[in-house]
Amino acid sequence: MNSLEFGGIEKVASTICNELDKERFEVTLLVLSNDKHDLPVNTEAGVNLLELKRRNKSNSIRQTLELMFEYREIKRIIRRVNPDIVHTHCYLYAGLPVFAAIARCGIRNLRHIHTIHTAGLHYAAQCKIALKVSVENKIYKTLGSTVICVSKEVQRVVRKKFGWMDTVLIENSFDPTVFFRPATKQVPHNGTVRLIYPARMDKGKNHATLLKAFKLATARMSQLELWLAGDGVLTGELMELSKTLGIEEKVKFLGFCKDMGAVLQKCDIVVFPSEFEGFSLALTECMAVGLPAICSDIAVFHDYDSRPGDILFFDVFDVEDLSRKITAVAGNSKLMEAMSVASLEIAGRYAQSWIMQKYSVLYSGIRSV
Repeated sequence: MNSLEFGGIEKVASTICNELDKERFEVTLLVLSNDKHDLPVNTEAGVNLLELKRRNKSNSIRQTLELMFEYREIKRIIRRVNPDIVHTHCYLYAGLPVFAAIARCGIRNLRHIHTIHTAGLHYAAQCKIALKVSVENKIYKTLGSTVICVSKEVQRVVRKKFGWMDTVLIENSFDPTVFFRPATKQVPHNGTVRLIYPARMDKGKNHATLLKAFKLATARMSQLELWLAGDGVLTGELMELSKTLGIEEKVKFLGFCKDMGAVLQKCDIVVFPSEFEGFSLALTECMAVGLPAICSDIAVFHDYDSRPGDILFFDVFDVEDLSRKITAVAGNSKLMEAMSVASLEIAGRYAQSWIMQKYSVLYSGIRSV
């Protein structure tokens, strides 16, 4: 994968490596960079961690060009490890040199698995989508890839793009030893109701809509407080927006949080205004703590198969709609408790143990073919 930066893709891949039964599987994790290692990797549990000596880049074209120069090293590493299965968790732009190395490494009966986390849901330009589909189509056919989709929405998009392809649905999972509802919840001082949105501050996460809606909501309920967990390229811009809106005293920018479980236990409601998501592991973790969820009305959030009222939905860019949903939940303790119970029930379907069983069965089945 690209890096060990704190994020959904990185957390999923590192969790798989850490939790696989080491008596049945020898596990090597190859990271395509040697910086941004926010996620701990339990190498003592038998994970062989390897990394390329380069910094992670956010610019896709630049990263692809740099990794092309690492093609021979990637191929050398694959030959040295001599795996039965290579499972890739990287976006297409970073994966191109890796896919080429897999195709040319010369290992007989090597099987390839690729997890698709977004399916290009973030692409607006049709030309980009068409190019991506064309390149991926050739890669998957050449490598005979088994493709994993992390949500029903991603699977729907993949099936639409690649009609010939069989896919495996394995959703992302949370660690119940880290994310759980405390027996006694800490009561915020002065009756404060804390909202939280844990997400990278980047395009598509729609922080601006949340900040504007929060301003309207605080006009109705002064005891509201908003915590934004995560960092990213838009951090400075969003801080300025909070000042412009006059809500900087009520908005707390937490930055990168190593112990999100502890942070979430101090909050009351999670708000997810994303424009798109492949599968939001962060939202699942929030619900595992028992936070009532208010989400943008996009397909992936409906895939939780919740009952009406378990999750409140708002139109993606509708500031007024979101502000009303916030005050409706924050001002009704009975509704908050009912939605909290619903969140716990929904999250329980994505506990780590259940999902790891699926990976073990998948790997064992492929290896035995």
